[in-house]
Amino acid sequence: MGSPSAFIVARVSAAETYPLRALVLHGGASPETAKVAGDDHPDVATFAAKDADGTVVGCVGVFPADGLWRIRRLATAVEWRGRGVGTAVLAAALAHADNQGGGTVWCNATPAGAPLFLRAGFQQVGAPWEDPEFGPNVRLVRRPERGMHDCGVITVRRVAVEETYPLRAKVLRNGGPPEAARVPGDDGPEVATYAALGADGVMIGCVGLFPEACPDLPDHPGKGWRIRGMATADGWRGKGVGAQVLQAALDHVASRGGGLVWCNARTPAARFYERAGFQVIGEPWDDPEIGPHVRMWRAV
Repeated sequence: MGSPSAFIVARVSAAETYPLRALVLHGGASPETAKVAGDDHPDVATFAAKDADGTVVGCVGVFPADGLWRIRRLATAVEWRGRGVGTAVLAAALAHADNQGGGTVWCNATPAGAPLFLRAGFQQVGAPWEDPEFGPNVRLVRRPERGMHDCGVITVRRVAVEETYPLRAKVLRNGGPPEAARVPGDDGPEVATYAALGADGVMIGCVGLFPEACPDLPDHPGKGWRIRGMATADGWRGKGVGAQVLQAALDHVASRGGGLVWCNARTPAARFYERAGFQVIGEPWDDPEIGPHVRMWRAV
């Protein structure tokens, strides 16, 4: 793999993002041309990805309006595209909306930008149109608590780790007793556990997020977060459940300033993590208890 591209995501003033927004969205015009009405409203949140030198390489604004949230001015520096920057700042914006009570999030996106939003659970509504300033556009909407793969209503929420032990034991410990799913540090004060619940309230997916540095990237400037205990119930695989609990974990990291997220993935699950922007680091190995594994990471 190529060398890691380090960046951190943080909340900033809108003005800090004007140079990048002007360069990417306004053809290199002066920074003031990137200002939009409401940028300085106290309820508007602006997030930026910054490289190791503190340069803004990605940004997004999230605007409250009539009980909804609008994503505006998402931009990524040309040389940073394809490195997870857009995904990371969007995750920070969505986490902010969730932390403020949640609700429907929408945006107007160009055809080139639409796939980023679709991967984050947005859906197209209405027909495309021509924006006189930005060209072809389409409206995209992300409604809360809705599965994107025709699997009915799925609710993802933070839970006590003990609630996930039965599912983790069944999926990850060959049906062993719930206590077999406990791992050291499960009850740490910074550990976050998320679960997906079906319409009947039964747990169908879960993930744990642990503050822990990645052994293979000790010099990464962002805080390390380890994914552990990720499981999806039989009958629910391939329906977006795993993607939704993983997104909740990534949103959690983004809402706390971003960092480096990593995991030891079973080799059959590696493609799942790759679709979420993770990349392999190091060589695969065989875990004597649970089989072949590979370490994977991504920046948020």
